[in-house]
Amino acid sequence: MPSATEPKDAWRAWARRVRERIDPEPWANGIEAQLLESPVLDNARRIASYLAFGTEVDLHQVHAQFSEQIVIPRIDPTASAMTFHPLGSPLEELRIGLRQPSPTADAIPADEIDVVLVPGLAFDARGYRLGYGGGYYDRWLSTHAKSKVVIGIGHTLLLIDALPRGPHDRAMGMIATEDALVVIQ
Repeated sequence: MPSATEPKDAWRAWARRVRERIDPEPWANGIEAQLLESPVLDNARRIASYLAFGTEVDLHQVHAQFSEQIVIPRIDPTASAMTFHPLGSPLEELRIGLRQPSPTADAIPADEIDVVLVPGLAFDARGYRLGYGGGYYDRWLSTHAKSKVVIGIGHTLLLIDALPRGPHDRAMGMIATEDALVVIQ
């Protein structure tokens, strides 16, 4: 594990190595069980989720149970922005293998989203997230998350006491792991 003074890139490399050793199926099943057993998703008008990429947790059971409410992100690197679109929208695949809604997919207004499920490489005890470095979620959350339930999706092996963070980083209100739905105080 990197020291607290090392930059985020060192932490990202470490987190990727740890995640590569995790068996994804029981990890995903545990996280999905935590989410599906909690009432937090039950009354949401819209649930912002994601399509799993690389070693991220695939939330297919959550998507199946809440398919009408699920919206998924589309990133626009030219505008450094992220929008959300209905699950089932036509998809395009980026050169890195990431799938996202096509540019013609209908966008869902941010004020219709009640819960946001946020992927991350690692999380800390204060709810801060180590992402991939693009800043899309942090920018979106800083503008839209004030009245939303924000849940990081992580593994207990990647819950750290304190991660390096910048002024633009936004904390999660909860972190779903394979063992628990942790509420951040």
